[in-house]
Amino acid sequence: MIKEITQTITLVACLGFCVSANAAPILQPVPDNAYITIDGYDVAWAAPCAPEQPSCGVIDLTYQSQFGWDIMSTEMFNLLGISATDFVVAGGNVDYITGNNLDEISGARLSAIGAVPPTGDVAIAVPYFSTAHLHADWQDGYRNLWAPLTGISWHEALVVRDVPEPTTLALFGIGLAGMGFARRKKKSA
Repeated sequence: MIKEITQTITLVACLGFCVSANAAPILQPVPDNAYITIDGYDVAWAAPCAPEQPSCGVIDLTYQSQFGWDIMSTEMFNLLGISATDFVVAGGNVDYITGNNLDEISGARLSAIGAVPPTGDVAIAVPYFSTAHLHADWQDGYRNLWAPLTGISWHEALVVRDVPEPTTLALFGIGLAGMGFARRKKKSA
């Protein structure tokens, strides 16, 4: 009974804009096929709404921030010049072209109402960040309606992180190996 009431309230609150909803983001690292990399930055399509209240859903970075993800600023957006078509990538997690339009693992979906639909796989990371949605609105991204640029709560939101440089990763690996060697040496002594 409580579940039915909650679903009804959610449906009424969405006013027809919600495709689907989830209670909390997926607490796993965002898979490689759910985001794109541009000019040394990983970019994820994180929600069909602005990243903060008042909005139709808040982006939760509690888990994903440990992997460097953060809300994309207007300055970063302008630097990278992102468009929705950048998210159309071979092997993207949402297979829109075949009409499947669903990532079976995360539940990510793409809404393309009223816009020229994408012509291939699309990288969508909404279930890893949004507290309320599983979908992204292609029509907003296609029309360049991103929340940081417009300030409107019903437009798409992006998150970003620096891509670690290979030398940083190599130094990190050497450090881990050194710690393992030191620990092993201490045990044998």
